[in-house]
Amino acid sequence: MAKRGAAGIAWLIVLAAVAWHGPAKHKPPPVPTPKVEPAQRTEQPIMAHLEQKAVEPQTAASPVGKPPPLEGPAKAVDGDTIEISGKPVHIHGIDAPEFNQQCDDAKNFTYSCGWEITTAFQKFLKSAKIVRCEFVSWDQYGRYVGSCTTRKGLDLASWLVSSGLAPDWPQYSGGAYADLQSKAQKAKRGIWSGTFEIPSLWREKEQARIQQKQQFSAFTSQAQIAGYSCQPRRYCKQIRSCAEANWYMQNCSWGGALDRDNDGIPCEGTC
Repeated sequence: MAKRGAAGIAWLIVLAAVAWHGPAKHKPPPVPTPKVEPAQRTEQPIMAHLEQKAVEPQTAASPVGKPPPLEGPAKAVDGDTIEISGKPVHIHGIDAPEFNQQCDDAKNFTYSCGWEITTAFQKFLKSAKIVRCEFVSWDQYGRYVGSCTTRKGLDLASWLVSSGLAPDWPQYSGGAYADLQSKAQKAKRGIWSGTFEIPSLWREKEQARIQQKQQFSAFTSQAQIAGYSCQPRRYCKQIRSCAEANWYMQNCSWGGALDRDNDGIPCEGTC
């Protein structure tokens, strides 16, 4: 009886301990960590990347070396430039009016001589079918300059000069086409039937005009940002900067009054 009492007491002690500490805790099994594969690199290997850079064209420098002749059907780009297999070729020794250039005919009427020359040249190239260009040099823009002939041996520069479609460019030809040009002038063929501006001079003026237009556009943008306007009229005492005074002088009907001594400087107290 005493043993049963002792066992009962021991069991009660165990139950009390469980109630106080709670049930035995078991460590949960570890959660398996998924294996993460390293991301694949999308860039090319270093050597392949360097090789790719090596074959990229150097746009800032002129090509080096003598390329092979070009041969095939040709298309007129303008009066002295053709294209063979997508490659432009400037014809050596001549300088034709530019595509957008205008000339005056025998009656002093202005016409698009550059367009007409290009059209006539294209008809000639179409009838010639195949053209071959031998490399002469690279020009300052890195373009292929060549001496070009048809399959029948007709020199394109000679044909253009004798047809009155392009003048000789002695600076590069050494006067090779001077006689043909003289005959075209006497016969009043093509551009020699009227008057025209030397293409190199026309290009200089056109470039200056484009630059002036760009400057004006930048100036106009500045005016729009600054809020300049010709209305209402402004006087020098109301103008806050030289840039503002110059804009009024160049763009407003009353702007000239800002330059009282006509020295090109408006509002000299400000400028």
